[in-house]
Amino acid sequence: MKKTAFSTGAFYTLETADALTKIRKAGFEHAELMPQCQEDLSPVMLRKTEQIGIHISSIHYPLVYFGILYNANPGMFRESKAFSDNLASFAKAAGTEFVVIHPEEEYKDRFVQILGKPINDNIRYLCDALSRVGVTVAMENYPSGVGQHPDTLDAYVKALAIPNMKVMVDTTEVIEGGEDPYEFIRDLENVPCHLHLSDYDEKKHIPIGTGRVDWKKLFALLKQRNFSGYWTLEPSYKYYLDDPDGQLRKDYEYITALI
Repeated sequence: MKKTAFSTGAFYTLETADALTKIRKAGFEHAELMPQCQEDLSPVMLRKTEQIGIHISSIHYPLVYFGILYNANPGMFRESKAFSDNLASFAKAAGTEFVVIHPEEEYKDRFVQILGKPINDNIRYLCDALSRVGVTVAMENYPSGVGQHPDTLDAYVKALAIPNMKVMVDTTEVIEGGEDPYEFIRDLENVPCHLHLSDYDEKKHIPIGTGRVDWKKLFALLKQRNFSGYWTLEPSYKYYLDDPDGQLRKDYEYITALI
């Protein structure tokens, strides 16, 4: 079974169940869920995924709820805990293996305690909740800050010392940060646990095979390093407004031919 997956983020303007249906019809057996509302992490959505016949291999912590996780307010911390508990419960029921989050900002001086510590506590609570249900937290690289380079990303995750957290790579974010995806993955201490794959050619998050990334070379490296996760495509919705089903099928054929 080829472990290819596609992110529902490319169809965020649709009902998530409709997005998952499109992804499954294109041939993908797995999907990364980008929740857009509370219902997307509910028993209702679980039933829909079972009916569609698709596995939620990973969940990207919802971008629309970043204000909950990366927040220093005590009241919001209580809400963040409840959200994390529900996310973990959903992930367990869905058989999800990875939850993706982003690095924190770099805080200095007094802001380390005022902002950094409570936000770090939020992240640790999420990781603990996911650890109890056997889910790995995938820390994604970022075009700036601690996630910009392989050595800084490694050092950041190592310093957090969270047992179920591992490094992951987003190819477009690597290029935006001035790095080369091949060299970034080569220079990481360990092979990424998870991938976000999209192409880049002045425009970001374009469909795989339509930009300047040397995918054959990159995939050869990942196989050499024994990558065992899901080959997850995460392009932008902008490129799926016209003929989304046709583009999805092209993506599926391209990625399965490579791996």
